[in-house]
Amino acid sequence: MSLKKLPQNSKHLLDEIIVADNPTDMLAKRFDGLTHSEAAELRSIIHELCKEGFINVQWSDNLPYIVTINNLARAYNKR
Repeated sequence: MSLKKLPQNSKHLLDEIIVADNPTDMLAKRFDGLTHSEAAELRSIIHELCKEGFINVQWSDNLPYIVTINNLARAYNKR
């Protein structure tokens, strides 16, 4: 299987998610103090990671509520 090369900002966020003790908390805290456009950009990156199958995110009150890291993310990170 060929993995799509992620843009640097998406790869950086994926790396942070993988090493986080609590990925849900880490992502939710990333939204603290962001402007509307910054929050939209972060949601776009998260959406890209979901679309590519690296993570699954369930939302509540416009914040990540449950984040699941898929095995594909770990395989990509080791690549």
